[in-house]
Amino acid sequence: SDVIAEAEKTPRMMELGGAEIYRAMRHAAFEHGDSERILDVTFDRRGFSENECGQTEARFFFPELRERSSPRGALLHLHGGGFTAGSARGQNDERLLRHAANCNMSVLSVEYRLSPEHQHPAALQDCLAAAVYLDSAAGRTAARICESAPLLLVGESAGGTLAASLLVKL
Repeated sequence: SDVIAEAEKTPRMMELGGAEIYRAMRHAAFEHGDSERILDVTFDRRGFSENECGQTEARFFFPELRERSSPRGALLHLHGGGFTAGSARGQNDERLLRHAANCNMSVLSVEYRLSPEHQHPAALQDCLAAAVYLDSAAGRTAARICESAPLLLVGESAGGTLAASLLVKL
C-alpha cells in the first residue's frame, strides 16, 4: 500500500511534456553498469526497414572471464517498457551483467525504436536486424563467441512480445 501510494506520486509521461522527457527521467534513475564489461555497438538496419536506412544501437554485456576463456554463447535481450519506454542502456545493466556472469554468456540488449515516434513494425525491424547481426561473423566476434556457439532469445513484457514475433519472422 505504501508502494502504491508512492508510485501514484510519479508523474505520468504526458504530464512531463512527452515521451523524450519521461525516458530521460527513467534513464537517469537507473544505475549504470561496469564499463569494463559493457560495449555499445551499432549495426545497419538496411534491408529490414522499408523506406528507411539507419543504424540500430545495442549494448553488449560480458561475463567476467578468465584467461583463454570465452562465453559459451550469446543471449539476445529485448527490454520491456510497453513499447514506449525502456532502454538497452541503464535500465537492465546490473541484471544483464549478472545474467552474463551466471550463464557465462554474452548478452546483447537492443535499443529498438519506441512509440509514439516510431510506428509498428519499427521495433520488430530493429530486433530482426539485431538477430541477424548477432548471428553474423561480425556479431559473433563482437560477442566474443565462436561460430558454433548457441544463440538464445529472451524478452520481458513488450520485449517478450517482440521475441515471440521475432521467432515467427525468423
